[in-house]
Amino acid sequence: MNMDILVKQSIEEARFITSKDASDKETQKVALKIACATMVRSAINMTASKQAKEAGLKSLLQVAELTGQSTQTLNNWFNHKPELFGIVLLGCKYATPEYLAKFKRN
Repeated sequence: MNMDILVKQSIEEARFITSKDASDKETQKVALKIACATMVRSAINMTASKQAKEAGLKSLLQVAELTGQSTQTLNNWFNHKPELFGIVLLGCKYATPEYLAKFKRN
């Protein structure tokens, strides 16, 4: 599933559930949960690498570079903490390089 479509659909569903606009914090939390649940459902019979690519990222290695986590750790999250892995993918997809640079360790 295209990540941009997933985010748009999740926000629309969350707005329907909360009856508030997309800038509302509660609506954003609900949208994130919907997006993660959708990603978990679509991850059945999928590898971590394939899910990263489907999210619009180049590879699982790119996710590792952006997060500072090893590909082993990312694979473990994919297998044992799929919601966390989904949140990481969303963050990697939508965080700007400038934003991510604030968290780089020297």
